[in-house]
Amino acid sequence: MESECDGDKIPNPGSDGAAGPSVSGEHGAVSSPLDLNRGESSSPNCAQGTAIFELEPYLGQEFDSEVEAVEFYCAYAQRVGFAIRMGDLNRARDGSVISRRIVCNKEGYRKSHRYQQKQNLGTSAAERKRRHRAVTRVGCKAKVGFTRQKSGRWVVKSLVKEHTHPLAAATQLQDQRSIGTRVYQIPAADERIRQLSDELLMERKRSASLRGYVDQLLNHIEEHTEGLTRKIQHIVEKVKMIDSEGKNS
Repeated sequence: MESECDGDKIPNPGSDGAAGPSVSGEHGAVSSPLDLNRGESSSPNCAQGTAIFELEPYLGQEFDSEVEAVEFYCAYAQRVGFAIRMGDLNRARDGSVISRRIVCNKEGYRKSHRYQQKQNLGTSAAERKRRHRAVTRVGCKAKVGFTRQKSGRWVVKSLVKEHTHPLAAATQLQDQRSIGTRVYQIPAADERIRQLSDELLMERKRSASLRGYVDQLLNHIEEHTEGLTRKIQHIVEKVKMIDSEGKNS
C-alpha cells in the first residue's frame, strides 16, 4: 500500500490530560495522552507534540499499537523536516497487518526516460508540458520498519535516519495529520476484511455441504428408482407367468 503523506494531516495528542498509550524501549517508557478514538476535527498540529513525539526513533523501540507507531514516526518526520510515504506492508494469513515500512517521500527515483517517452506517445505538446513535473525523488534511503510481536506490541525492526537531501523546516511542510486518520481505519478495515472472508468461507462450506446432500439425495433416488423398477419388472413377470398358467389349464 502506498500513499502520499505530504500535505496530509495526522492526529496528535490533545491537552485534556487523559491517560493514553505508552512507548517503551531501551530509553524507558513515556506515557502519552493519545486518544485513539478522537476524530480529525479535534486533533491539533502534530508539530505541537508531547513527550512521546519528542523522542528520536531507535531500534527496539516499542509501541502499543500500529496506529501509535505510525503517529510517532509521522510526528518525528514533521519535526525533523521531511514528508513521508507509506511503503510496503505484510499481512498474516488472517489478513491482519504484521509489519509495515514507512519511507521518506523522496525515496526511489522517477521512472526511466524511455518509460516517459512511451507514456507521451500520441499526446500533444501542451499535454506533455502539463505532465512534466519537477524531480522529487532522489533515492533517499531514510525509512523505518515496524513489526508486530506475538504480544501484540509493535517494535522498530529497521531504521535509517540519514537523508540524502536537505531537510525543510517544520513550518515549511504541509501538515501531515490525516495519515493518522487513515491508520485509525486500518484495524477496522482489516477486521471487516476478516469478517467478509469468514462469511465467504462459511458460505462456501455451506454450499459444499448442500451439494453433498443433493448428490446423496440424487443417488438415493436413483438407487430407489432402480430397485423399484426391478420390483415392478418382477411383478409383471409373475403376472405374466400366472396368466400363462391359467390359460394352459
